[in-house]
Amino acid sequence: MDWVQAGIGHLPRVQLRADKEGKLGDAAVLRLGSSIDAIIGRLNGGLLVGSGEANTAAGNLSAGFLRITFPSTPDTEVMMPHGLKRVPIAAIPVFKDRACDVYSLRGAADAWGDVDKAYFACSVASAKVILLLL
Repeated sequence: MDWVQAGIGHLPRVQLRADKEGKLGDAAVLRLGSSIDAIIGRLNGGLLVGSGEANTAAGNLSAGFLRITFPSTPDTEVMMPHGLKRVPIAAIPVFKDRACDVYSLRGAADAWGDVDKAYFACSVASAKVILLLL
């Protein structure tokens, strides 16, 4: 699944070319200043966590939301495609419809799965959970 991507990773690249003397012209300095302003704008109050909708990017963070309804048998592992295109480093529950623990049945080495999917289990049957994957 491809998530909508926007943010810091999508600022245009700055093409700077020095003249024969190794100096930047006025246009290059203006482009550089504009790019720095865009980065500052994203960092100073521009970091977003997104809408929380299932399978959407977490704003302009390298993260995403997963919406899971666990099976009717507690402690059953489920596989979820996550779309991060990297191994997640953490899963933070941001919503649970009942008291429960969400965890990995796997060892520490592959607790969060791989670059395409993650594996989770829940201590309670049929719990509905939204996880923020980092």
